Amino acid sequence: MLVALKQQWHGLQRSQPGHRFQNRYASAQRQRDRVPTWRRILQLGISVVLAAAGVVFVFIPGPAILFFALAGAMLASESRTVARALDWTELRLRSGWRRAARFWSSLGVGGRIALLALLAALVAAAVFVAWRIFLR
Repeated sequence: MLVALKQQWHGLQRSQPGHRFQNRYASAQRQRDRVPTWRRILQLGISVVLAAAGVVFVFIPGPAILFFALAGAMLASESRTVARALDWTELRLRSGWRRAARFWSSLGVGGRIALLALLAALVAAAVFVAWRIFLR
């Protein structure tokens, strides 16, 4: 099973953005007759566990994105709707990341320091509010 997960991960990396998960779905559908039902159910269960682990790792330091990507890939192999949604989301995230990178590189040193200070202040405020809500 780990070998199959590793192959799926490498297949996702090699695929073209915007079509990765739909390609994974098509590949899984071609192999559907050769995969036993119990294995597909096990894969679905593992994908739910991986997604839950990703949710946990969002709130504590850890590789949440890896868990979400693996869970998404496994779910996308069974659902065309999930595959399309993940491809759409990937394109939007890549576009936002490019815009953020361009904005960051357009800032001077002073602008970067000011932006980091603002982000640190926002994180401190969020931690304070969470502390007030949950610990008091």
